[in-house]
Amino acid sequence: MLVLVNANAADADAVRMPLWHLAVAVALAAAAAGGVWALMFQKRPAGKDQPTASGTVGLRRGEKAVWVRSVGPRWLVAAGMLGAVVAVAAGVLGWSPGFWLWPIGLLFAAVAATQVSIGGEGLTIRPPLLRVPRVHIPLQRIERVWVAQARPLPDLGGWGYRVAKGRRGLALRSGDAVWLDLNDGGQFVVVVDDAATAAGLLGDLLTKDTRQDI
Repeated sequence: MLVLVNANAADADAVRMPLWHLAVAVALAAAAAGGVWALMFQKRPAGKDQPTASGTVGLRRGEKAVWVRSVGPRWLVAAGMLGAVVAVAAGVLGWSPGFWLWPIGLLFAAVAATQVSIGGEGLTIRPPLLRVPRVHIPLQRIERVWVAQARPLPDLGGWGYRVAKGRRGLALRSGDAVWLDLNDGGQFVVVVDDAATAAGLLGDLLTKDTRQDI
């Protein structure tokens, strides 16, 4: 609308923006925000798509197990490594900035993917090649675990690692996810391959007989 109003302006001084345009823009932004808010931050009740049981992997008392999966496109890691190699090669061939750019490629490769691990200490999310930054949910904070579909926008407000009202999580795509109810009333969710096994192991670790030996 703004373009149409100023289509016949002879010069820059003649360009104007009617106040009603601003009002319409604010109203549309408010409507969009309200629509997103209506989709987000709703506590997922137990139901057809949210089993109340986490399942089991058959972990017995005294046994220990670790489950690890990577989240994220591997081609981004390869791109970071390739970028580092190209930067070094460019430096060798005479382009001096190459010697300074190769660490950026390695850093990109280190954080392009995310590693999700589950073991006796709980659930941990961190870059696969680095120890930090990381997100850790200890077993003592977990009240319940289950597997259900998760969608980045409706469930977390977007893609990637998100912090929302009463809920945090990591979702790079829609799909099966590990859902956690925490003892502070919040929820944590991570979309990951083989989510059923991850939830089953967490469920076993949360049982009284198993946790006595952790």
